[in-house]
Parts: sequence; C-alpha cells; structure tokens
Amino acid sequence: MSMNWVVNIGFLLLLTCLTGSICMAIWLAAAALLQKRGNARVIYWLLKLVLWGYTMPLVYMILYGRSHFSISEGWFLVTTPAVKWALYVGFTLWLIGVVVYGVIQIPMVLEFRRVRRNRIYATVEMTRVMDRLREELGIRKNIALYQGYMVISPFICGFRRIEIYLPVENLSKRALEIVLRHELIHHKQRDTFWKPVFAIVTGLFWFNPLVWFVSRKMQRWAEASCDETCCRNGLTAKEYFGTIIDMVTSEAYRAGAYSPLWAEGENELMWRIHCMKRNQQNR
Repeated sequence: MSMNWVVNIGFLLLLTCLTGSICMAIWLAAAALLQKRGNARVIYWLLKLVLWGYTMPLVYMILYGRSHFSISEGWFLVTTPAVKWALYVGFTLWLIGVVVYGVIQIPMVLEFRRVRRNRIYATVEMTRVMDRLREELGIRKNIALYQGYMVISPFICGFRRIEIYLPVENLSKRALEIVLRHELIHHKQRDTFWKPVFAIVTGLFWFNPLVWFVSRKMQRWAEASCDETCCRNGLTAKEYFGTIIDMVTSEAYRAGAYSPLWAEGENELMWRIHCMKRNQQNR
C-alpha cells in the first residue's frame, strides 16, 4: 500500500508523455504546412497549446484522484507484479534524471543571477524611449531598464517584476528603439513565462527526445514571431536584422538565460531571415 503512489506516478508520467507527444506531433505537422507561408506568429501560438497535452492527465488527477492517489491500488490500471516492478524501476530512473537535470541547471541559474546583480540603471533618455514605446504598444505594466558590463546581448526577464537589460555601449537612438521594441514584444508574447515553463517540461520528461526537439523549436519560433511583429510597424526587415547583426557580431552563448535570447548564433539568425522573407513574399 505504501508504494502505490509510486505506481500511480509512474503510470501518470507515461500517460502524460503520451498525450503531450501526440500534441507535439500534431504541431510539427501543422508547423510544416504553415511555415511555407511564413506564419511565425500562428505557429508560435499553436506551440503554446501543446502544453495542454501535458496538463490533461494532471488535471484529471487533481479533480478526481487526489484523495485516492496513495492508497488505491489499480486506480489508473490493474497492475501485475511484473508491471509493478517495471514501474518501480522506471520511477527510480526518472527521478535520477530529474535530479541530474536540476543539478545541471544550478550553475546556469547562478550565472544568470550574477549577471542581473551587476547592473546599473539606464539613463533617463533611454528610459524615456522605452516608456514611449510601452505606450505605443499598449503595455501598462511598469518595466525597469538596466545596463550591465556582464550583459552580452539585450534580454528581458521576470514574471511579476519585468526587467530589460542592455549592454553598456553607445547605441544610436534608432538602434535603441529597435532593441527595446524587440524586447517589449517578447513581453507582450509572455515569453519570460513560456521559456521557463518549457524548461520545466523538458526536465520532467527528459527521457522523451521529442520534448527536447520541440523545446528547441520553441526558442526559434518565439524569436521569429517577435521578428514578424516588429516589422509590421514601418520598420523594414533590412534595418531590423542589420541592427541584430551589429549587436551579435561578438556574441557568445549566454549561459543560464531563462529569458528570450536576442540571437543564438549565425545559423539561427539566417533561419529567422528566411522566415521573414517568406512572410513578406506572402504579404
């Protein structure tokens, strides 16, 4: 009786992995069709719905099974000794994998916190530019703007308190507007929420290669959706991506970035440019 909860958790993980994988497979098929038309915003919106596939069994458990979770044999399925043994072993391996994933994240999280601690407030002129763009985009929430010598490229982070970080360098007013617009669009897309959520899902279902693949796609489509939105308000793709290229010429991988990345390498940037080309050709 004392180990029934292990059996139930093991089966719940398998069921959740199955429903989530089905949703991911459907999304991959839809994305392949929509990508030909350059619909980055639609593809990214659909990707967020994939997470519902990982919540359906959990919702069922919370609503109907929590009172019997640890004491009801066969609540999810009728077990045999062989099935029980397999679930015990599987649960142990899963737990080890989750712990290893969590340990790997610790230095990245600490590095990210160190970058955020070594900050200075942005100038009044820069803050005014951000406030004007906030009003233009209809963002009511207060957002703090910082600069940092450890900041390699611009990023936005936070849940309740939203913060934007910029490198300590001289930007032209136009470049500053483009950078801040990009980060504010990430806020409107709630990317500072979705990226950590996908990281948690990846940690829980580390044994599923499809989860790793789609989590990587999430980063790409979040940026492509942001690019598409930014270039709908009189900003040309040439000027927009020119600013990005100027900002990332010396960029290295930024560890611990549980926040949207400005760019994550030359290949990703070229992929985003091709996405924008498809979108503009359709329009």
